[in-house]
Amino acid sequence: MTWVFGSPTWLGSSVCVADIQVTVDGQTFDCLRKLYGLDQNVLAGFAGNVKTGFAMLARLQRLIDQQKASQSEPADIQAIFDRYPDAASDVFARLDAGGRQGGSSVLIAGAEHAANTLYGSRSRAARFVSPDFALQEIPHRQWASIGSGAEIPAYRAELEKVTGDESRPLVTMEAGRPGGHAHTMAIVVMQSVADMPPVEGISKHFHVGVVFAGGWQLTSSDRDFFPPDGPPQQIRMPPVAESWRELETVLAPHLSRALTVAIAG
Repeated sequence: MTWVFGSPTWLGSSVCVADIQVTVDGQTFDCLRKLYGLDQNVLAGFAGNVKTGFAMLARLQRLIDQQKASQSEPADIQAIFDRYPDAASDVFARLDAGGRQGGSSVLIAGAEHAANTLYGSRSRAARFVSPDFALQEIPHRQWASIGSGAEIPAYRAELEKVTGDESRPLVTMEAGRPGGHAHTMAIVVMQSVADMPPVEGISKHFHVGVVFAGGWQLTSSDRDFFPPDGPPQQIRMPPVAESWRELETVLAPHLSRALTVAIAG
């Protein structure tokens, strides 16, 4: 099971969070990074077929590189949103049955320069889901998810809490720390998930990305916490693969045959 979720905040930054779990032959492993910075103002995460997911991010990277006039300027978010559905659906249509197994979804979190806005940045985010990868832009102050974790009501409820009126005090986390509000929203959700009864297939480990028009921050969910009814606990990210080849290497000792299909779905 996979949970990748994102939101364009009203403070100029977009946030995207991705767990690290994959499923192979009915076994689950915490070993895959699904969230990446593709340009100074673009983050993207994937769910579904892992090998296909990396192909989808590679195609997105080429699209970004093709539409930029220079390396120093940020990517054109609107152009990406307009062109990515055709580019992604073309990749998906060329795959064999194994490559389409588990489907494919991509969530893009970005920001664009905008005058008279906080940090000179306006947040944009969208998701694209196989087979047609039609644009599903995410409204400000709302979250959207990809992966089967998106169908868990308790998880959706946690996302709604940190964008509702009761979450307004979290805005104070922006003081002295650009992106602090977005990062804190993500941490609140992850902590709530950690405190819930475990759901099979959802990792307790996440990567967290916050992106502005002028740059992004990517961190992990590593943390120490002190429950009132037990000893102190530490959560530390295990080693993660950042390509299909690395995933083959990481999983080889645990599988009886060569890795052919892995699902982050």
